[in-house]
Amino acid sequence: MPSRRAEFAGAWYPGKPSALRAAIEAFAVAPTVKSAAFGAVVPHAGYLYSGATAATTWAALPPVETVFLLGPSHTGEGSVIGIWPDGSWESPLGSTPVRSELCKELALRCPQAKLDLSNHHGEHALELQLPLLQHFLGFDCGIVPVCLNHASLEHCRSLGKALCELIQELDGKALIVASSDFSHGETQAETKRKDGLALEAILALDPEGLHAVVRRERISMCGVLPATAMLFAARGLGATTAEVLARTTSFAVSQREDWIVGYAGVVVR
Repeated sequence: MPSRRAEFAGAWYPGKPSALRAAIEAFAVAPTVKSAAFGAVVPHAGYLYSGATAATTWAALPPVETVFLLGPSHTGEGSVIGIWPDGSWESPLGSTPVRSELCKELALRCPQAKLDLSNHHGEHALELQLPLLQHFLGFDCGIVPVCLNHASLEHCRSLGKALCELIQELDGKALIVASSDFSHGETQAETKRKDGLALEAILALDPEGLHAVVRRERISMCGVLPATAMLFAARGLGATTAEVLARTTSFAVSQREDWIVGYAGVVVR
């Protein structure tokens, strides 16, 4: 039963438990009504840059037994859709169980998916979500970690369909978090324009539209594939609305106007 150790603690987020808890609590998340949700889009940059946006989004998610964590591959390693099979994932705050039976079932139902550890080594997109999941949803909430690597629109559709079926069978005791930043390397004005186009498609619950506009406008949204798969699943589950809870850019920290990364937190209900 492989345990995934925290690879980015002490660099992208605090490595000591007390400092990590203090950092999350300092994000000053406004009180949020935790209504039912099918999914969310949450950023995964270093906590200094996107932690407050991510925390605001996690704070709005209802308590569930399982979170399907979908992230992009920044390394290019592994399968088209690689699922961590079992064991646990660790952060400085503690250990979160992997729902091994759901991992196996998802791999069976999605033909393009494989149980594959190699997608997840050296990859930060899901690890950055784990301390926030642990803080806001607790340590009894299990995960199904899924990393998408050069998947097509049809792969996302297939994954979304399999997720929809599984969550229906879990009687709403699960949700999907798609880990994604938005534009990279643009000016403030262009980041606002491009990210606005991607967010329009997400708010319209339009996975095909999101996939298309990101490619047409060359939006460097690293988690477009996880977000697309999440939208396919949420639409199948009966989602009717989406809400942007927080939106910012790296300028707030870097003060650079010529090279911006965009962040947004969205909840789908």
